Amino acid sequence: RLLKVSKMDRIMNHIRDVFPGAHVDYSLKIAKMMFLIFFVTHAIACGWYLIGKETDSSSVVIGNWIDKAGIAGTTDMALEYSMSMHWAFAHLLLGEMDVPAVNKWERMYSIG
Repeated sequence: RLLKVSKMDRIMNHIRDVFPGAHVDYSLKIAKMMFLIFFVTHAIACGWYLIGKETDSSSVVIGNWIDKAGIAGTTDMALEYSMSMHWAFAHLLLGEMDVPAVNKWERMYSIG
């Protein structure tokens, strides 16, 4: 996957050669920034989900965000991923999220 990311510069340079102009250059810069924001948010969301899964309610007295959100035991990965991404976007963009940190590990991750 990282190899595909490294190819992005070559693809963008090719697009600049085919479609010269400042507007194309600005559009590509915006697209690159959006991709970077999405990639970083994805990594943060994966970390948030991992913390919730690794601190299951049997090992932590107060539970975790997955239990609090009511999605414990579900097999719907799309729901779990979308909730994690929503949490990550909310934290990056100062939005509001109904899924708070429940235990100390989640709180430390949330602060960091």
